[in-house]
Order: sequence, then structure tokens, then C-alpha cells
Amino acid sequence: MEMLRKGFTLVELMVVVAIVTVLTGASVPYVGRYVARRQLEASGFALVQDLRRVQMDAVFTRTNRKVQFIPGSNWYRFETKAGSLVLPPRLDGLCKRQLGGSVGFPRAFGKYAPSSAYFGGASTNACPPSGVVVLTFNAFGRPCEGGGRVTLVDRAGDRVDVIVMPVIGRIRMEWVPQ
Repeated sequence: MEMLRKGFTLVELMVVVAIVTVLTGASVPYVGRYVARRQLEASGFALVQDLRRVQMDAVFTRTNRKVQFIPGSNWYRFETKAGSLVLPPRLDGLCKRQLGGSVGFPRAFGKYAPSSAYFGGASTNACPPSGVVVLTFNAFGRPCEGGGRVTLVDRAGDRVDVIVMPVIGRIRMEWVPQ
């Protein structure tokens, strides 16, 4: 009588487990880098969103609106119009955004190049460590100081720049190659 073999032998199962273990172990270093890049990207998109919100508030209210960058403390704050849906909600019209521990301004990580924020001649490198760089949008949504950029980095050295165009006020984010 012939026996029909169904299933796997123990040796075959052990070989498959060994292959999966080796492949998983080889991919672990890349997962940390991937997560760090996604956190940097999310912080960059959040900054772009906040800048666009302030820009639209300036156009809507026909007044100047400011964004203040405090690179040494790794946070920024901005003005909003009364009653806008900003999280967390604030009655005084100011919203503060603290950047995470693994993502932030170069100044927060002790790096002085590249400049953390630069708008029309006011750079964080020219300011004291507690210095503040201000971006003001006028009633037409254009930056009053002229164009500039805000740089965000992560601990691995990856970098994104949020760029504000001087004439039209267009806001965009771009990755900067290492």
C-alpha cells in the first residue's frame, strides 16, 4: 500500500522559519529609518498646513498674520482668526506647535548650518539661541519679509525645507538630498 504524503516535514518547516528569520532580521535597520523619514515628512506637511492656514486667515480677515519660529526651543506659534478650528483651540488667537523629539529645527539639535528659518534677511544664525524669526503674511497672502524657508531635520540627518515664495506666497515642501 502506498501512503499519500500530505503536509510538510519538520525539516521543511524549519528551513522556512530560518529563511523568514533571516529576512526579517535584515530588514529591521531599515524600518527605523523609514519611520524617522515618515515622522519628518508628517512634521513638514503639518508646518505647510499651518502656514497655509495663517495665510488664508490673513486674506480672509484682511489683516497681517504672524508665524513666530523659536528654533532653539524647537517650536513655533501662529495667530489665528477668532473662532477658527485650530487644535488645540485657543481663545487668545495663538496656537503653539511643539516639534517632536526626533524631528525639529537644526538649531534644536545643536546644528547651526543650515539655518533653521530664514525670511528676507532675518536668519536664526544671526539671532541669539533664544532668537525668534517672524514670518508675516499681509492681507493679500504674501509674505511681508519676502520669501524664505524653514528647515526641519531628523536625527538621521534627513532634511526637508518648507519654502515660501516671495512674490506670490506659494508654500511648498521639498526633500533636500544628503
